Amino acid sequence: MPKQVAAAQKAFLSAKADFFKLAAKTDKAITKERDVLRRKLKQANNKLKKTRTKLVAAEKKLQKSSTEAAKSQVENINNLLKEGKSEATELRKTLHEVSERMKTSKEFTATAKFLQRGIDKLDKEWEKHFDKKAKAATVKKVTKKKVVKKKATKKKVAKKTTTKKPATKKATAKKTAAKKKPVTKKKTAKKSG
Repeated sequence: MPKQVAAAQKAFLSAKADFFKLAAKTDKAITKERDVLRRKLKQANNKLKKTRTKLVAAEKKLQKSSTEAAKSQVENINNLLKEGKSEATELRKTLHEVSERMKTSKEFTATAKFLQRGIDKLDKEWEKHFDKKAKAATVKKVTKKKVVKKKATKKKVAKKTTTKKPATKKATAKKTAAKKKPVTKKKTAKKSG
């Protein structure tokens, strides 16, 4: 059983990492694609503006002189304008599709971020839990060592006290006599009065 659980945990961790990487990679790729399409659409719109201004200028020229060259120029510009419009509409459709994919990608990315935060919190709690157990085990070892040291110091103190020689009666009598002070007359007078 423990081997199966370890294998399942390993598979979960690798799948988790793959999910986070794939979500970020997909989001980055779609964002890049969207930015490219936006640039292309902007270029197509600028091209359309220029073509329209050319068309207006060619039509004015055609009104002044109705030559075959002016007519063919207007037709050519009209064709360019139609091509530009169709290109711009295709780019808009593609951009719309990419923006839809972008929304789903953002949802997956957000899910991945929230899952990552949650898993990080759980990992920290597990670390704290296991750290407490490890600290409790080390504290027990340390306290046992201290108790052993205390016993050893008590034995040393006992040895030191036994090695001292007991005091003799003469020495103790001299010490007590030195400690006593003679009573003065003034103090005795106050006591009697």
